Amino acid sequence: MAAHEVDEVYECQRFFGPLGWKAPLSVLDAPEWSDAQGNPVALARKPSEDDAGWEVVVSPATDAQGWQHATVFKHLEYKRPGGRAVRRINDTVRRRLWRRRAGTAAADAPAVAVPGDAAGAPAAAAAATAAARAGGSSIAAAGAATTAMAAAEASREAREAEAKRQAIKGFVSLVLDLLSRRQVWTLVPWDPAAVFFLYKKHQEVYQELQAQAIERRLFTADQPAPPSQLREGRTLLQDLICAGMHSRAAYGFPAAAGMMSTVTDYIKLQTIQPLTFDAVGGVSVEANNESVAALAGIAVEDILMAEWRNSPYRPCHYVAIDQANQCIVVSIRGSLQLGDLLSDLHAAPMEVDIAGADGWVHQGIFSAATYVQCNTQAALQEAARRCPGWPVLLTGHSLGGGVAALLTLLLQEAGLPEGLGPARCITIGTAAVMSRPLAEACNELVTSCILGSDVVPHLSAASVEELLLEASEASPVRRTVQEWSNKLADVLNKNTSQRQEEVTVALNSSKIAGSWRVVKELSQSASGTALSRIASLVAPAGTGQKQQQQQQQQQAKQVPVIEQQQLVQEQQRPTAAQQARQAPRSIPILDLSSPEQAQQGEQAAAVTASASEAACEQQQQQQQQQQQGSSDDISTPLAATDCALIESAIAQEAAAASSDSASGSSAGGNGAGGPGNPELLYPPGRILWIFPGDERLMDSTEAEEQLQAMDAAWQGPAGASDSEEEEEAREASGQGKQHSGAAVAAQQHQAAAASGAGAGGESGSRRGGNELTNLDPEVQGRGAVNIGEAAEAVEAGHAHGGSGSDDGGGGDATSQRKAPIVVDADRTSFERLLLMPDMLNDHLPDRIVAALQQL
Repeated sequence: MAAHEVDEVYECQRFFGPLGWKAPLSVLDAPEWSDAQGNPVALARKPSEDDAGWEVVVSPATDAQGWQHATVFKHLEYKRPGGRAVRRINDTVRRRLWRRRAGTAAADAPAVAVPGDAAGAPAAAAAATAAARAGGSSIAAAGAATTAMAAAEASREAREAEAKRQAIKGFVSLVLDLLSRRQVWTLVPWDPAAVFFLYKKHQEVYQELQAQAIERRLFTADQPAPPSQLREGRTLLQDLICAGMHSRAAYGFPAAAGMMSTVTDYIKLQTIQPLTFDAVGGVSVEANNESVAALAGIAVEDILMAEWRNSPYRPCHYVAIDQANQCIVVSIRGSLQLGDLLSDLHAAPMEVDIAGADGWVHQGIFSAATYVQCNTQAALQEAARRCPGWPVLLTGHSLGGGVAALLTLLLQEAGLPEGLGPARCITIGTAAVMSRPLAEACNELVTSCILGSDVVPHLSAASVEELLLEASEASPVRRTVQEWSNKLADVLNKNTSQRQEEVTVALNSSKIAGSWRVVKELSQSASGTALSRIASLVAPAGTGQKQQQQQQQQQAKQVPVIEQQQLVQEQQRPTAAQQARQAPRSIPILDLSSPEQAQQGEQAAAVTASASEAACEQQQQQQQQQQQGSSDDISTPLAATDCALIESAIAQEAAAASSDSASGSSAGGNGAGGPGNPELLYPPGRILWIFPGDERLMDSTEAEEQLQAMDAAWQGPAGASDSEEEEEAREASGQGKQHSGAAVAAQQHQAAAASGAGAGGESGSRRGGNELTNLDPEVQGRGAVNIGEAAEAVEAGHAHGGSGSDDGGGGDATSQRKAPIVVDADRTSFERLLLMPDMLNDHLPDRIVAALQQL
């Protein structure tokens, strides 16, 4: 059979363990070189990477070298989940396609298929050798292209390595800066119990924030959503759902395969799954694009570009045309690989001036936004050509949301390609990437959607530092050590003062002992001078002081009473030198306070001292005025009382000033950190906070109505006969006093639970006092009472007009109770990093999309 030339040839290899990948050796195995049908191909010269006449076909279904992997060669004919671009643990064969370069048919040896006539092979090989002698310029051009591609790949690898070094260096600098401002023991919890106490405290804080946010309710499932900012005739909820689906689709195959549905699945994806198959980095481009199309509801052909190779400051992203929503979508993936983590850790705030506003931004995420801006320019120009006038929706989840927000500001400053509509950004579970002024400046361009207690929108370098300090202060061991150290310091200071007194007494004793020697020397002399000197030496230590006191008393008899009081006060008031000499020296045991706290304490002490001095001066002035013209005996205690009140007020003002300075030094409040502290970052733009159905709060009116409906349900037909006149009569007679306070009601409720039916029989029909139990006579005929079913029935009855019937409307009540609520949140709610039970679950993209779909 005559031989014929082929332009494509497949190279097949098998894995031989320690020997690596080699050509198949078995006769029954696939040939090393074959055509598309698996027939062997005879080659005069085998293609190689150095051969300019052939090139490896690299497609979205292959790896960078064009290989596809399988367990057997037959399986290469069909697809598998995740693609065949990366070898899995059980793959033993691989194959890649070589294609002849255009314009090199006469220059290279033709590949000849041998259908069965082996005699024609030498002739075909000879013809191929003759054709190979006619080299041309096309070979040199192809070789230059191959060399350029290799150089570009090497340059990219070098840039990725440098980016890793910069990210690690930035994180280390951030940690060293923190340690230079704080002591290590103030950043680490001293015992595990601190986390528990902090967890309980944060739950209360979250409930307060939730109660404040519920007053800014925007819409629910039963209320219409505001209009869209992308296109007329749409609602904001439609934009949120579109952004949520595209932000989830940016995760590609892991999201489509359900490997990110729960926190446990995500941990398995990062730990156990790579042992058999890397479902993140080992997925082919083709499999990721198909996953994007399936999750976002678009066609694969509408994906204009997709970048699935990850490195620091280069997150995965794609640009697509959404025909259903009539918009161009730029979606950036969140944190899923090591490069994303390094971008997150380079969290030092960086000051920028962008889109007419200046502020601080997350340094690593801002670098990622600049890369995405450059990498998507060509795709956006193609989108403007294919869909002129369509708006641009930028979205992303977690890290991708922060990149999308900063990318929106960069595009707003640089300008979109001509032909595109306005650009708007909707982030899902975004990271905190901007300072307060910059975040408020982009309210019209960016909308941040946050679910429940999601922890990522609270994350920044400043909030993490505050959390570490808070956890350290919440430690019971640290509080105990501080208490005992203070007590020990007091004891040591007391011992020091006693020691000083003993030293003083010893010195006086030594003086007296040395004086007797002088007495013996002067005892032989009988002169009056010597005797007076001896008398002065042997006199008691307090004799001179007593004589001085007697002289002062004699002089005081000749002085008016008011002047005597002033002299006594001046004598009793110790001087500053005496106070400094008598005060014991403080001995520091454990200095657990930071330098900022110590400085604040000194300032507060100085303010208090100045306030005391001012009060004393004012008291002296008032006394002088009383001495000159006042003869009223009551004026003196009144003046003293006024001075005491003034001194107390000044001390309170000083304490308030010190507390304000302490709170202002931390990174919080208005978002400006203290000297050396990192800037506090916030979620960008307008914040929409979604509360799941199980976290729904009611206002006071709704709660009162619910309680009245619950009373009606608990009363039943028998309790409906109680009229308002009977209730007023009970309250007038004094029986209603048992319901006057919450504490009394709680005690009665406990007594009713302990005594059973005996306590509930007296006022059984009133739920506010002693609640009905299953042992009450009124309930025994109706069976056991299910509290949950009763609450749902009451809510259903209230929803359908407030009727207290027990039947009907149960399903509607359940759906209404579980419906989420969207509120227009205040930015200050995201200043603190809170430890909550669902802080990781509420960050999952599947959970956020499910909550949006419930609306």
